[in-house]
Amino acid sequence: MAKYTDYLRKLYYTPGNPGALGGPEKLYQAVKQDGKYKIGRIRIRQFLNNEDPYSLMKPIRRSFPRSKVIVDTIDSMWDGDLADVSNISSQNDGYKFLLVLIDIFSRFLFIVPLKNKQHGNITDGLKSVFQTGRKPHTLRTDKGSEFKNRWVKSFLKTEDIHTIYTQNETKANYAERVIRTMKNMMYRYFIKTRTYRYVDVLQDLVNSYNQRPHRSLGDHAPTTVNKKNADEIRLITYLTAKKKNSQPKSSKSGKRKESMSKKRNKRVFKYKIGDDVRISQLKHSFQRDYQQKWTDEYFKVFRRYQRDGIPVYKIKDLADDPIEGTFYESELQKVIKSEDILYRVEKVLRKRKRGKTKEMYVKWEGWPSKFNSWIPESSLQKTK
Repeated sequence: MAKYTDYLRKLYYTPGNPGALGGPEKLYQAVKQDGKYKIGRIRIRQFLNNEDPYSLMKPIRRSFPRSKVIVDTIDSMWDGDLADVSNISSQNDGYKFLLVLIDIFSRFLFIVPLKNKQHGNITDGLKSVFQTGRKPHTLRTDKGSEFKNRWVKSFLKTEDIHTIYTQNETKANYAERVIRTMKNMMYRYFIKTRTYRYVDVLQDLVNSYNQRPHRSLGDHAPTTVNKKNADEIRLITYLTAKKKNSQPKSSKSGKRKESMSKKRNKRVFKYKIGDDVRISQLKHSFQRDYQQKWTDEYFKVFRRYQRDGIPVYKIKDLADDPIEGTFYESELQKVIKSEDILYRVEKVLRKRKRGKTKEMYVKWEGWPSKFNSWIPESSLQKTK
């Protein structure tokens, strides 16, 4: 492979070449057309995975099976999130955010408009919801500072509410899903009324959502779910749905899908214990497809197991500190580094001289400050 590296780099990094700066297939076709070497797709993928400009921009697979959140009764767990509506705040008395809370079991929704996302407003919004007589045993949110700051955490602790901060990019998926639903309702209302003012009808929209039948609840409405019928709802939501999904298919395509599903269930783990991996960057609302998609820093897999039949992984950084949460296979990318790889220096922080050796204390690009280190000045190389 080493003898092909310079050749592949020339093809890949020279603008104007058909295989330049694309994916494995484009480079493979360019090599095939050039005819100088016979290099297969596997070797080309190995080459590209070792090249940061490709591996850091490698497309992220965002749609893949995830383990299901199972809750046993009403108010056992809520999802929370903030919806950003700052673009129409001038027409809504300055309200820029919506605090969205949804009970995962009953799908009952609460929304509180907020003028900012400072801890005082978040706490007041939570209080106003809990004053209705309902509150969760566990609140699950993303790891944003609006929920994870010490003031909000302290308030939730005094309310005896356990907190979970999701590490995956889908964040609090029930809350995000209902935000999309509510925004669709709001914008339909805007089109009909020819106005962007929603604050006067916000709770009416929430009531509409809570009173409509939900297919996931067996056509029950969230307002009709209570402690008395919780066993029935649990049966509908989890056991009946699971039974339907496991029914055999009569058609050929159905049998083929069933066979593929069985193969997936028996699938071995993609990553081994000790593998170096990157993590997919959390995608922000306005992230463009040309922005970096994977972390410069890489980590080690130290544990793997199946949850609901889906492989998940625990990882730690190169200082042996575990990273919070679990990661799906599609959120990781294996790192294969050659011995001659160069790491970029972000900044030279200090200099010193030890004997005759000049040294620099550097921060490495894309790596946390705890990995700052002293290196011989002579080891620095200028890159194009």
